[in-house]
Amino acid sequence: MQQRLQANAARRERREGYGREAGQAALNELLQLRHHIAESREAVQGDRELADEEWFATALRCIRTAEVFTVMIPGDPELQRSMQEVFQATNEYRWSRGRRARVAKRGLQGLESITERGIEVLAAYMRGEPIPDARSQFQAIQWWP
Repeated sequence: MQQRLQANAARRERREGYGREAGQAALNELLQLRHHIAESREAVQGDRELADEEWFATALRCIRTAEVFTVMIPGDPELQRSMQEVFQATNEYRWSRGRRARVAKRGLQGLESITERGIEVLAAYMRGEPIPDARSQFQAIQWWP
């Protein structure tokens, strides 16, 4: 009986450790994306284009990597739901780019807002705090004029 309890406790600790590692990795990717967006802000002042394929590839790599790590976080359905909203909104961003040859300042601000929400959710998870309530901001974002 004692061994079974110890084995269960060890399994639970390993699982929590995996969740912390995956959460930290996802958070790092979103922080990198936030930095990438901030560096690009000057390129989209006014209505100038941001059509650099390398820029989009870097942004999408950060998003996809964060999504993979988030899926690996065990046992927190509220975290998964909140982050799924974030990743769904980033997919809309990706597809809007296909509809328009350019991403205006508004699109970059929308991606920044989504990224901040993901950071907020993952940071709360890492601190062991409740996941902040979802904001309806994603439904209000328009990616193209």
